[in-house]
Amino acid sequence: MRKNINVLIVVFLFLNISCKTKDLTIYSDPDIINVLIAQKGDVFEFTVKNKSSEIIYFMSSKSLDIEKLVNGKWVQLRILPCPCDAPCRNSEQEIILKNKGSYSFFWNMKESWCGDKKISRMVRETITQKIDKGKYRINLKVKQSNGIIQIIKEEFVY
Repeated sequence: MRKNINVLIVVFLFLNISCKTKDLTIYSDPDIINVLIAQKGDVFEFTVKNKSSEIIYFMSSKSLDIEKLVNGKWVQLRILPCPCDAPCRNSEQEIILKNKGSYSFFWNMKESWCGDKKISRMVRETITQKIDKGKYRINLKVKQSNGIIQIIKEEFVY
């Protein structure tokens, strides 16, 4: 019985060590990828630039992954990819960024979520609220030509 327990412990330790995933989170590296953030009136413009000599794939999605720093912890913002109950897909697209290529997208500086009130038989109201001043962070996915996907976290202040 004791031998079986020792074998189980060894197997558990092996699986635990071998199944650990690498933390692929990075901040933008100016030699490889650069994320530029500019406030233009009531919107933020995000520009992802490929500074490497290889092709990089920016994983674009309709829903933005933005967090706010609240009491020392990052809190996910509620940002809907489309109006409440609308039949839309939130599929991810690979946008090819060649050497020195760039891709820009915008955010209206609002959180959005579905309310309880119905505005028609099948559709709930979409509630929006402008963000407060504070420190924010956008999380972006980038796939390198070798297939490795990295999450790039870039902070900004409003």
